Amino acid sequence: MDTRTSQVQLPDGTEIEFEQVNAGLSVPIVLVLGLLQDTSDYLTLLKTINRHFIIIHPRGQGKSQRVSASDFTLLQLATDIFDVILHLNLVEFYLMGSDLGGTACLQLAFLLKGRDDMNCRGLILVSSFPTPISRGLLKHTIYNFTPELWVRRCMGDKWCDIEKDQFKVLSKRVGTFNIDVLKEQMYCIDGCNITDQLSLLDVRTLLIHGRDDVLVNSNYSSMIADGLKDSEIHILPDTGHWPQIDSSETIGSIVNLFLNE
Repeated sequence: MDTRTSQVQLPDGTEIEFEQVNAGLSVPIVLVLGLLQDTSDYLTLLKTINRHFIIIHPRGQGKSQRVSASDFTLLQLATDIFDVILHLNLVEFYLMGSDLGGTACLQLAFLLKGRDDMNCRGLILVSSFPTPISRGLLKHTIYNFTPELWVRRCMGDKWCDIEKDQFKVLSKRVGTFNIDVLKEQMYCIDGCNITDQLSLLDVRTLLIHGRDDVLVNSNYSSMIADGLKDSEIHILPDTGHWPQIDSSETIGSIVNLFLNE
């Protein structure tokens, strides 16, 4: 895969890192990484889908900066994505995000509604949520954080015990993240509830969630699907919070069908 890494400076001085994979191959898919995620988590999925991806590292993750303790809001995360889209002069694109990245994409879809200079051709939301998390162990895991616990909650004990080498690699990578930034990222959804606005969106939306997700219950994706005018949902068996790792080929097939419709 042809991959290029760049950074863009936003109006508040923040520098956001993004990568372009297979540039020019298709209408781009703007992929917003979720909590403690890295591009390496998506390598198999990227090969399966084989399209132009623009992968955005949210502020505070990877080499993306953050400016102050108050710059983590859902609106700010959505605006960051928008600023990258403006920087790249994108006219048509898909938005794809995982957990909080998906929620930020959903928020951006509201901001784009009514614009005639940009066309979001579809939303792809993985393990996402429209409200603060009350069903699942996400907050409990953050407040009792260890890298090993995070990976076990994302992937499940069975996967971690079978894929021992990959479990160690993921745990080591997750351990490089700043846990304080993780907590502040989660605070940004507190008090937000966008379920009552979902019926205003007319963007085709694909929702994917693991049935065995113990961090974010799959009911949250069902909640989003129920509120939208045009959506399809896939609840994957034997799959946890990071289906891009343990069900990458299945997700790739589902996404390809959605993109080809």
